Amino acid sequence: MKPILRIFLFTTVFHLPVLFSSNTFAMEAGHTSVDTLADNIECDDAFLLSCQNQTSFSSNFSEGGAAGLDTASCLLANPNLELRELWFELDLTGALNYFLDGYGVNGGFEVYSGSCDNLELVYCDPAADNNTYMAFFGLPASQYFVRALGYDINGGSNFQIVLNCFNPQPPCNLSIDQIQIAPCIDADGMVDVDLSGIAHGNAWLDFVTCEILTDSGLFFFDGTRDDTTWQVSTQISGSEIVYITVLCGDSENYCSDVVDSVSLPLISCETPGTGNLIGTFMWDANCASRTAKVSFYQPGTTQLLARYDVVIENNGHFLLINPIDGEFDMLIKVKGCLPKGFQDVEITDDETNFLEGGVLRRGEVSDDSFVNVTDISMVNTWFNQVLPADNPMTYLDLNCDGIVNIVDISVINSSFGMVGDSVPLD
Repeated sequence: MKPILRIFLFTTVFHLPVLFSSNTFAMEAGHTSVDTLADNIECDDAFLLSCQNQTSFSSNFSEGGAAGLDTASCLLANPNLELRELWFELDLTGALNYFLDGYGVNGGFEVYSGSCDNLELVYCDPAADNNTYMAFFGLPASQYFVRALGYDINGGSNFQIVLNCFNPQPPCNLSIDQIQIAPCIDADGMVDVDLSGIAHGNAWLDFVTCEILTDSGLFFFDGTRDDTTWQVSTQISGSEIVYITVLCGDSENYCSDVVDSVSLPLISCETPGTGNLIGTFMWDANCASRTAKVSFYQPGTTQLLARYDVVIENNGHFLLINPIDGEFDMLIKVKGCLPKGFQDVEITDDETNFLEGGVLRRGEVSDDSFVNVTDISMVNTWFNQVLPADNPMTYLDLNCDGIVNIVDISVINSSFGMVGDSVPLD
């Protein structure tokens, strides 16, 4: 019920620029004699509710001072009951949003700005079902006083006032940065998929939700989140991913990212050997295919035995048909990335050979195996230019968003000074 009341009160806040003195209410009603009166029955003795420290107060309206209502108030007094008041001062330092919850405040709230000698009524909320919940809009630098009004009904009018202070959540941002798809499908027709990326905001959530549509169906999964990174590991079926959506948050505050059209492997892990080599990389989910060179070396030497041109597809896979067989050191250079080496890779002619390549380091666009000012210079040459997928210079668009800009410079900066692998491999 509480959220419903808050929504109602958002639409019933009164803005009444009427000036009062705190003595007005005392002159109208005076103070009725009771056994014990609270200390804060007048504005000058208001109890401090602070976003920094004390945020709640509990009492009983039998301890309140007798109260009257001005004609400017939005509250209506019950002539058969004695209205009582207690005063509070608000310190809103350190927050931007506030709710004032009055559990058992069966009359309502009046909020004033200014000083006790010169009060201006700025908000007014009547009780609903013997409670008063108010969304409060105020400036932290201003001084506010709250008059809580209620009735002592046979001594059973306990109440609690809570000042809820909070800051709005920071903007939420999520990206799908890496996708790794297994090179083959298992006996059940399923393929392993690993996704990862960055998520900022909504820090209270330790999971993300993933939706993958393939040409064979729709799949839903939850993934884990650790601080600013997230990861999803799952299995899907089909020959092509239509889209991947990853979401973090709820209906009021969420962020998401989408990747479209990614190929899935068709070869079965149980297929008889072909002698081919299938390689897989953790691939930038936004990137299209890239050309690469795969070089075979005599292990521990610089002796080149064979070199092949391949294409890294948009799922991070490449296929090398009928390579030479034996044991080799292998060096793979993908356009826009540092070379990566693999030691003692065994290739047989009677099996399908698989190579798991992991992550490629981006930022090397000058083909000198070193991320330096030359790479920055090449990117600057194409700065702020749109590079469609068929442009031969698309490898300069390092984050694959279709344009060469400051983001690509930042990718180079993150790898600046790094050197790629070279033979002989250590």
